[in-house]
Amino acid sequence: MKLLLAALLALPVPAPAATPTWAQEGYGPGHNFYNPDESVINASSVGRLRPRWAVTTPAKPGTCTFQSAPLASGGRLITTDPGGVTAFAPATGKRLWHWDFRVPHEHFGQLALDGDRAIALTNPCDPTPGRGKAAYLTALDTSTGAQRWRVTMNQFTNIMVIDRGVAVVGNWGGFGDEPDTTTGYRVSDGAQLWRVTGYRLDRGVAAGGRVLLRSSDNKTTRTVSSTTGKLVWAKAQPWASLAASPDGSRFLVSTDGDGVTSVDAATGRVRWSTRHDGALADDGRHVFLPYHETVETYDAISGRLVRVTPTAARGGQPVRAGGLLYLTLEKKPTAVLDARTGRAVATFTGIRQTPVVVGGWLYTSDGTTLRGYTVS
Repeated sequence: MKLLLAALLALPVPAPAATPTWAQEGYGPGHNFYNPDESVINASSVGRLRPRWAVTTPAKPGTCTFQSAPLASGGRLITTDPGGVTAFAPATGKRLWHWDFRVPHEHFGQLALDGDRAIALTNPCDPTPGRGKAAYLTALDTSTGAQRWRVTMNQFTNIMVIDRGVAVVGNWGGFGDEPDTTTGYRVSDGAQLWRVTGYRLDRGVAAGGRVLLRSSDNKTTRTVSSTTGKLVWAKAQPWASLAASPDGSRFLVSTDGDGVTSVDAATGRVRWSTRHDGALADDGRHVFLPYHETVETYDAISGRLVRVTPTAARGGQPVRAGGLLYLTLEKKPTAVLDARTGRAVATFTGIRQTPVVVGGWLYTSDGTTLRGYTVS
């Protein structure tokens, strides 16, 4: 008996199941709209997807913030609304907590989750001449909504990515009396870790601990470390990041709307390019790019065009999860395609906005109402 007990104690203890997570716009720091962990909603079950609950945000006159698409982590759905940030129960839509904006006309710029923190990047709705340019970076406890820290920044900004415990914030720009800057803040306490002047973060994208910045004169690009701001490489190209591969080895960049280019994130070497760009999804094997009334599928490594799938209308932001590709269509039902073949699997008339697919649920918001769908 003692030997049996000893043997049982020596067996490895299974790790607890990971909590379903969609922590940033586009799933993670790569902004590639690919959830590799979804398995419940797939080609065989998506046809049984049904609405389960809906929550409408109370109107607040004079605000410029709407309900955002939700983020998911730690058994919470977290979204913004005209009055602040709200957490809901994923399976019921029950409101768990609400954090109120701290200044009049404060509004949402970007929201991201990291561990037990929700990081909200906000600005005033209407800049007031002579009163400075104040943006705010606020950390909330995802379990309770308690404010952990808050940083005031003398700028307007709505661009952020969280990578390796650092919130990288890009200056909104366009005001003429301040240089473009990109700044890294530590998520645990809000401390400023680094700043790069003369370069801006065009989109909240990070690849393997690196962020790609474009110069103020739109002539050069540099990639810096997410954690230190130190230079990794620079190129005489005006690239703007669109996404990164799931493994962080590649940036997908645009040059003023003229094609998607795949760039080695460690060296800046160009791998391949397309003739046009737009909203895309990258699952590490394929890049999905809507173009006019089609979806083009490219081999993610070589850039070879694999297929062109016709669609009923122009497509919006594609989402990859559970072997499926979700694509909202202009004035048409949302299309669901088999990601391997391009075959149409299902359509949904009630889903008009880019969905968040996580933990066997599909969530979508139209700016005022958050809806949850799951398989019957």
